[in-house]
Amino acid sequence: MVGLVRDMVGWAVDMVGRLEVMIGLARDMIGLGEDMVGCT
Repeated sequence: MVGLVRDMVGWAVDMVGRLEVMIGLARDMIGLGEDMVGCT
């Protein structure tokens, strides 16, 4: 039972980490878009 809980916690942490990476990539893309708009 403890192992199952540990797996669930690890999975949740992994999902949060992936979300943070996706958000970081989205912010980078938005920043690049703003730079391109600013340059033109």
